[in-house]
Amino acid sequence: MVRWMKRRSLLCSSTNMSEATDPKLNEPGETAMRPTEARDLVRARLYSSEEEVVRDALRHLLRARPDAKAHVAVHRYQTEGLSLAKAADLAGVSWAQMREILLEKGVLPRLGPETLEEAQQEAQVLRDFSAGR
Repeated sequence: MVRWMKRRSLLCSSTNMSEATDPKLNEPGETAMRPTEARDLVRARLYSSEEEVVRDALRHLLRARPDAKAHVAVHRYQTEGLSLAKAADLAGVSWAQMREILLEKGVLPRLGPETLEEAQQEAQVLRDFSAGR
């Protein structure tokens, strides 16, 4: 947490960032501060790569915005075929809560096999598992 706070204070400190002239935003002779970019944090040796900056930023964003975590979990449930349990884990909620989130968003939870073949395969896996005990 301290490491992140140090990084955040660096982000907010104008003395640590380059300035560039932007005639649209300032009077002649004044400078405008450009936004901090991932490469600035790498060059300041706070991170080893821009990829690491992005991963850390996403981790903090998702921690601060549980609604975003749930939204991403619903999206991945729909597009990647995640199981309900995996989507719940990704969203940081219980299986029952994830089921409710899906229903609130108009997504019908996939429960059980969708075809007879899938049901037969699941039954065979259970028989094999029971026989091995």
